[in-house]
Amino acid sequence: MGRSRAAGVRGGSRKKPPRARSKPKRVEKRAPGAALAALKRELEDARDQQAATADILKAISGSSFDLQPLLETLTVSAAKLCRADMAAMTRQAEDGFYYHVTNYNFHPDWVDFQKSHPIRPGRESVVGRVLLEGKPVQIADVLADPEYTFLEAQKKGRFRTFMGVPLLRDGQPIGVLTLGRLAVDPFSEDQIGLVSTFADQAVIAIENARLFEEVQARTTELAESLEQQTATAAVLRAFSIAITA
Repeated sequence: MGRSRAAGVRGGSRKKPPRARSKPKRVEKRAPGAALAALKRELEDARDQQAATADILKAISGSSFDLQPLLETLTVSAAKLCRADMAAMTRQAEDGFYYHVTNYNFHPDWVDFQKSHPIRPGRESVVGRVLLEGKPVQIADVLADPEYTFLEAQKKGRFRTFMGVPLLRDGQPIGVLTLGRLAVDPFSEDQIGLVSTFADQAVIAIENARLFEEVQARTTELAESLEQQTATAAVLRAFSIAITA
């Protein structure tokens, strides 16, 4: 009896359950239309950057150290490449305050307002924060930032997202390049980096213009000094002839 049970167990061995087949991993593929759109956008960005670079080189070569047209070109190029609705550049004046020296696509009311409202380092504005911190600053929505109190400028400029990067000379800000958007639409890190490149170019242009003015001033001084020496020598020569005659 025990023997037949053992034989029955051997003869009726349990079948192993079938191994579950692993599902093949789904490979996400970008839709052809989306891939094409992304490629088109990249090509457009590359073309825009080439065009902006050409404009800047043209402005540099034709400026003859005329700084203003070059700063305006840098401002416009930065705005267009980063798809900003507006842009401006701020520089320090002799009174120590900062004024906008260029503007692109800002409302005339904003331009008039800024002429009589210079900016100083502080938390109340984007330019003030950049001057205070010496690094790029972006406010995604100026109306939602409790520290932003430069509201009259916002009302006239009508921007919501606003960012600025410093013009640094020897680590110290000498101005600010700002970009704005009418909608709440923050700039990407790549775009902020690109604007920083334009700010660096502005600093180089400002320094070159300053050095050129210094050389011109020194040359004028030397020329005037030479004229005085020549005139003095002529007088002494005439006096000497008069004495010996």
